[in-house]
Amino acid sequence: MGTSTKANTTGKRTGGALPATNTDPAAEARKALKALFPPESERQTLSPSERNTLLKKLGIGETKQKAASVLHSYLAEWFGDEKWNDGQSDEYVSGESLKTTKDIADHLVSDVHRELQLHRLLAVGSSKEASTILHTVLDTYQEDFRLTDSLKLFIQFLLELDPSLPRQQDKHGRTPLFQVLEVEDGDETKREIVQFFCESKKNGGLESQEAIDSMVVIATEAKVHGIHLAIKNNIVMPENAMQKLHPNGDEGKAAWLDQRDKRGWTCLHIALTAPFTKQKLWWARKLTAFRPQLLGRTIEVKDATGKTLRLLTPLHHFSEQIAKETKRRKETTSSIPQDPLIIKLAPESSEMIDMKNTLKLECLREFEDEETCKQHIYHGEDAHEIFLTLEDDTLTSKALDAKKQHYNLDTTLKRVHITDTVEIDWDAASTEANETRIKWGCAGNTNLYMVFHWLKTKAKVRKVLQVVVDDLGRGGKPQHSDRAIEECMKGLEVETWAWKRHDIPTEVIDNSCGEHLKTLYLWCSGRRAVLSSWAGEKGLAKLKTLQNVFGLESFEDMATAAKNFETNLRDAFKTKNSGRELLEVACEVVPYKAPSIDDTDLTHSQNNGTDERGNKEHGWLKCMDRFAHIIEYLDTESRDRQISVALIDDGVKSTYAGLDNNIVTGKSFVRRPKSSGLGTLLERMEESLSCVRNYESSHTGHGTVMAYFIRRVCPNVKLYIAKLDPEIPPRDGTASNNKTMSFSIESAAEVSLNDLLITSSSKRCCADSSSPLGAQAILWAVRKKVDIISMSWAMDHDSNVRREKPLREAITEAADNNILLFCANPDRGADHENNDTYPLYVDQQRITCVGAATHDGKAWEKIHSNDQSCQFLLPGVELGIPVETSPFGEHGGKTQEKPPEEWQQCSGSSLSCALAAGLAAMVLNCALITGVEPTDLDLESKWGWLKTATGMRSAFKSISEDNSEGKWLAVARLFGSIGATEAQSAMRDAKMEMLKTRVVDKFFKEWKAPRHAQPLS
Repeated sequence: MGTSTKANTTGKRTGGALPATNTDPAAEARKALKALFPPESERQTLSPSERNTLLKKLGIGETKQKAASVLHSYLAEWFGDEKWNDGQSDEYVSGESLKTTKDIADHLVSDVHRELQLHRLLAVGSSKEASTILHTVLDTYQEDFRLTDSLKLFIQFLLELDPSLPRQQDKHGRTPLFQVLEVEDGDETKREIVQFFCESKKNGGLESQEAIDSMVVIATEAKVHGIHLAIKNNIVMPENAMQKLHPNGDEGKAAWLDQRDKRGWTCLHIALTAPFTKQKLWWARKLTAFRPQLLGRTIEVKDATGKTLRLLTPLHHFSEQIAKETKRRKETTSSIPQDPLIIKLAPESSEMIDMKNTLKLECLREFEDEETCKQHIYHGEDAHEIFLTLEDDTLTSKALDAKKQHYNLDTTLKRVHITDTVEIDWDAASTEANETRIKWGCAGNTNLYMVFHWLKTKAKVRKVLQVVVDDLGRGGKPQHSDRAIEECMKGLEVETWAWKRHDIPTEVIDNSCGEHLKTLYLWCSGRRAVLSSWAGEKGLAKLKTLQNVFGLESFEDMATAAKNFETNLRDAFKTKNSGRELLEVACEVVPYKAPSIDDTDLTHSQNNGTDERGNKEHGWLKCMDRFAHIIEYLDTESRDRQISVALIDDGVKSTYAGLDNNIVTGKSFVRRPKSSGLGTLLERMEESLSCVRNYESSHTGHGTVMAYFIRRVCPNVKLYIAKLDPEIPPRDGTASNNKTMSFSIESAAEVSLNDLLITSSSKRCCADSSSPLGAQAILWAVRKKVDIISMSWAMDHDSNVRREKPLREAITEAADNNILLFCANPDRGADHENNDTYPLYVDQQRITCVGAATHDGKAWEKIHSNDQSCQFLLPGVELGIPVETSPFGEHGGKTQEKPPEEWQQCSGSSLSCALAAGLAAMVLNCALITGVEPTDLDLESKWGWLKTATGMRSAFKSISEDNSEGKWLAVARLFGSIGATEAQSAMRDAKMEMLKTRVVDKFFKEWKAPRHAQPLS
């Protein structure tokens, strides 16, 4: 700023001399200032009404005063003069210094400024801009603007007169600080002004609450607030100011965090935009901590026409920006001069990696549902697994390594859940972990150390938010020792811990995860001493990060002790942690229930029928086994195109019978219910700690059996597993061993539409999707571009069109993509002669329904004689299933090549559907290896026609015999013709020719070549 030597000197802001006025209002204004800033000896407290009267004399409340604008410009220049800071003063202020706001007031009422119209000091300026004096003072558009000490003091003086000045908006809806931040240049000045207004008084700032609040006031024209601009300009707010902006759960105070800019971007998206700086990452951390919900907000990416191409969460956006910035840096060599206070970061820097990990971690904390977490964290095909559930399996080190095929585990997991149905078999590959645990010399169980050692060393997991381990000793298993628990948890930074073992000492809890633990679940066997030790100051109170404690007590006579535990723990924690209180403490008495035989003996819970050794195989299956062996002999060529089947069921136990070799990938559509917070503590705990089941486990065994039979017919098939919710009782309302099943081995499951077409009121509601899970599974299979979808289940028809529509659209999408669809007859029995179940009801023309047949090719008795819905009948009555008593040998090697020790029989059209899907896969495979070109989308081509429902049904009819109206597929007549000649010809070419002429050509008996492809006569 230029120097003024007279009170009426012309300045850049004023545009001319101030008019001389000696009006009464001006004189009254000077008196008002003296009254507001009296000498120390005369100071007295003014009442609000007295103060308001004085302020009115200074022009407060008056608007559109052109003369006020002139006055404001003059004062801004006068107090911004550098000479005040140099200790130099002119003839009008000789010997005067400005140290306090009273000095400012005294100076304004002195003879130096006797001509000033101070009655317009607080008035709003001309209608052109409607600026307050603070807007004018902070007009950083002036090239010579400096935030001098004298100007700071003048600003402090103004805020003592009217603290609301920082929140007042001009004609454009801008607050003074917004106006400052809106200027393109001068980042250092902007930073200095924001710090001055918002910093605490002890650090030299004004600590103006109105100024802090003004940062989140939305400018009416710009449609953004000051925080948007601060992030863009790499200006951080003082910590004390950020605490005052923290919503602390108040949705009203959180509105500023949700405000988007003109592009529709949130503050968090702006903070995660290149070029990256430490200041922007500081904002990203603050915003995420203040409002984790921001991680779920998306922005639209549009093309040149305005069409939305995709939606980006903050993490998606961050990843794309990193990629763009990396590319830009490679292509650009020139450097641009940088502000020394703005610290730029390279995309590959440790700060950027930490930021990405922080955002991912906050997503895992914020979103409970697995699919929602994945959708917000990962983009495209880079998805990792964040839940690991181990159940109903025998695990070795080799088996765990095999799970990496199914689990592309992230280094940070939301949950690890190990049920008490897991058995551990220490094999040769687990030597290191085994030797370590032997050295401990523990008398208790140490087996789960194998799993956690594998997680940390092989899967490279660094953090697990939630750990749930069933270790209550059911089935006679010994509970894990203290040392084993500590070693399992070491280094995983667990935040929610539910190791279901009785009476775990505080020391073990602290050593296991004390530094990060927030929520703790405890189980007490009934010892009062245990409750007392937990509740004392040397107990759980020393876990500084703890927030919630939930406990279950085993004996009813401990009710008083349980109540005392809650009170004592709260008191001890508050004493130990400087007054900070636990958010929730609850302890409930649960009557002890001894495990029954049914609870522990789960070996044969999933299959019906009697066991037998050397079960006599069905002739149909024997024929297909021989034929599959011939195809394996012929199909020696390595090819990218392989036949794939999506199995939509209750998951598949991947370790069963070598299915690992066939499974490409899978996805679980099982949704864990959101916690309702209702019911008893036990009910709430069971709800919170319920399993998130992965696709490679089959809780009822149904999906595993279906996969087995698909692979049995077509051994080299590639399986894609879509897991649906198995928590549905079978039709008769019973469930063996207290386990509910969604699918019966005897027949296709009768799952009600309400169970799969999830509504918002459903107990198993998907958190973020309104589509039924069955429909989602079908659409997932479409995206995977499978050849066949096998649905060995039926759902009752529902007249609700809204609920039916998503399933209909998904099936139509699959059929339109030339995917073969198979479903099972519901096997309802003699009382149901019509089949109006889903999915068949949706599209009977393009879904092939399959029913179960007896050994002689007749329809099973549970299919009504008038039910004409089955296009084909395949074996489905008393089929033998090999039972693996242990899937691993002495050293962990798989033993599925050996004859099974046990067989079980099962029946149902679900089996027939799986065999039909496998048969369709074999038909396609035969066509493929005999030279049929796989032109999937050309429906007129041989391959395209064969992949339609019409084409595949025609191929099946070429297999069938005339009994049962041609529905029974007697494979021996066609496929057996190749097997019978196996000994007569050892030449591969000759056998390939037989396959083509005797089998494959018959598949295309009804195919008609397009006219343009027919040879000329």
